[in-house]
Amino acid sequence: MKLHKLWKFKIDTIFSEKNERAVFESEARYTYEKQKMLDKITLDQIMAKQDLESQAKFHLILGGFVLLILVFVIVCQVRQDRNEKEKTRQLREMDLIKERIAIQSVSVEEIRQEILLSREKIEAYLGKPLGDSSWSILNVIFENPSISNRNIA
Repeated sequence: MKLHKLWKFKIDTIFSEKNERAVFESEARYTYEKQKMLDKITLDQIMAKQDLESQAKFHLILGGFVLLILVFVIVCQVRQDRNEKEKTRQLREMDLIKERIAIQSVSVEEIRQEILLSREKIEAYLGKPLGDSSWSILNVIFENPSISNRNIA
């Protein structure tokens, strides 16, 4: 009986060691799986946070780009309006100048008709006789004061 008790004790000890080992393995597996899940959750949270940060950066850059385009369009519009106003002002100024020139040319024509070139008076003023080519050049300039040197020649 002693042997039987010893044998039973040994079997129980072996069985108990196997059970302890199985319990230890189960606890280790449970702890590992638990840590694995915690790590996965932490990683998912970090990835979600990084994704949100990258989306925020993207939206910030996109907003800045849209704002830059908007500013560019506004600046172009302001320049175009300013150029249109300047163009209108210059056209009005040109019309006024044309009117003044027309008035002056009419008054110059009237004055010119009143004044006649006198060869004798010019020769008396110069104190020497005036050549035919000089006289014809003076007449051409008198008729058209804005004539170019090339046309005179």
